Amino acid sequence: MSRTKVVSDEAVIAALLSTPTLDAAAQHCGLSLRQLYERRQAPEFVKKLRKAQSEALGDTARFLQHATGSAAATLLEIAESKVRPAQVRISAARTILEQATKYCEIVDIQARLEALERYAEGADDEP
Repeated sequence: MSRTKVVSDEAVIAALLSTPTLDAAAQHCGLSLRQLYERRQAPEFVKKLRKAQSEALGDTARFLQHATGSAAATLLEIAESKVRPAQVRISAARTILEQATKYCEIVDIQARLEALERYAEGADDEP
């Protein structure tokens, strides 16, 4: 009698999130590449995988968000340095300005999106 190894969705998802290739993920959790492909076709598995990917991305975003103050301070220190070459200071200043512009655009878009969502839900009379 042949026994097939049962690998939980959670183990497969962990392997997919922690390895660089599908082949490595399959090997990590003890599945064949074909079995991994089949698993990835199941709608319930896809739903769990997307949720895990979203959570992992959120964790990464929070980590990077936490580091932005330090990164901005470093750029500002370089931009204001009198001993650094002018091109380095210009590059740091340009980066600060570009990132500040992007941040303002994102905040504006987010506020507009939230207003549209409230309008769509009927919470406000105007967007």
